[in-house]
Amino acid sequence: FEQKALLREQLERQVWSQDARRKEIEQFVARFGAKATKARQAQSRLKAFQREEKITVKALPSRVQLRMPAASKTPKLVAKAERMFLGYDGNSVLKDVDFELLRGDHVAVVGYNGAGKSTLLKALAGKLALQSGSLELALDLVIGYFGQHVALELNPEFTVEESLLDGTPQNVSPQEVLDLAGALLFSGDMVKKKVRLLSGGEKTRVALGKILLKKSGLLILDEPTNHLDFDTVEALTQALEQYQGTLVTVSHDRGFVGRVAKKILEVADGKVQTYLGNYDHYVWKIEKEQQSPDENPEGLNIQRTQSRSEKGSSIQNPNTPDVLPIKEKQKNLIRDIGKEKKVLAVLEKEIASLGENISKITESLEAGEGSNFQLVGEQLRTLQQNLEEKEENWLQSSDKLEALEGELSELNKNVFKRSED
Repeated sequence: FEQKALLREQLERQVWSQDARRKEIEQFVARFGAKATKARQAQSRLKAFQREEKITVKALPSRVQLRMPAASKTPKLVAKAERMFLGYDGNSVLKDVDFELLRGDHVAVVGYNGAGKSTLLKALAGKLALQSGSLELALDLVIGYFGQHVALELNPEFTVEESLLDGTPQNVSPQEVLDLAGALLFSGDMVKKKVRLLSGGEKTRVALGKILLKKSGLLILDEPTNHLDFDTVEALTQALEQYQGTLVTVSHDRGFVGRVAKKILEVADGKVQTYLGNYDHYVWKIEKEQQSPDENPEGLNIQRTQSRSEKGSSIQNPNTPDVLPIKEKQKNLIRDIGKEKKVLAVLEKEIASLGENISKITESLEAGEGSNFQLVGEQLRTLQQNLEEKEENWLQSSDKLEALEGELSELNKNVFKRSED
């Protein structure tokens, strides 16, 4: 199980990194692809990245399968919160909360421990009254809520099977209930065991099973992967990926969140902020926001361009006296441009080579080849770091080349103007 989990983690890291770099490159191309001075660099960078084989994470083989009833139908707008204040005993934990849940949304609520994630889920499930504001839910909305203390609501005299059958929709067969019980590690005579004799973890799994068997239009899961082994987490993840209803979840399992969530609600400092896109895009965006100044409307690439122009460009300060003859300046610029083009060509070959090596190792991991996943994972991380360094060097060289070509163009214009004069 540990090797499977490590294999999954290594592949997911590569997917997150590749998706983040793809988004950055697409933005780079979108901004500069139409500019004459940047078109070649933008397209070159895009082509270099496209030569890398796209990494995909396939579902790992699992000994168990988990099937859920189809979600009940809902209108397009499932829930809408406006200026919602939440808390306990008169103290507000979350303030002025606004968000919408649409049909089919798969949302992960993220934030530090104690930030108010569970508080938000309780309010959404109707388990916590609002201090102020409004929370509108779709008419006749069926909500399935798995909280951290739902196991306490089980009837202690019911068996595992009776507990799962209790409240289950009529179109769910007893065999489907037994199949899900097996997926949750209750097989054979275990389904006849009374709830009062179960351990805390076993009760939690029964409570999760009850929620999954409901035909919920809105499924709210607070730490659903706790007390589950790897195979069961994998089965749950695959089932929720296919779930057609609206899902809101909190989980410390980054792999689970990365595969299930398509939208992020970040809880921090008493506020809730919505991020469109999956978890890796959320992480990528947060990193960019932390590295880019707020006043920079163009984002990180502008900041990088400025710093590199200051550090690496051979352009003279405009206030520096013109001490070199124009022809010698032209000659030096042409020479430096030629050198920079060679540097870019070498970097593009190295980037392509690293991408091929990463693809080969990824394919071997997906195929389950070898046994030392930790060693292979370290090799994969090293290659990925090298790739990111080469791409960083490519950007620096690209910016420097643009600056050199711009200076040469400006110099040529001045020469032409002087000749006209």
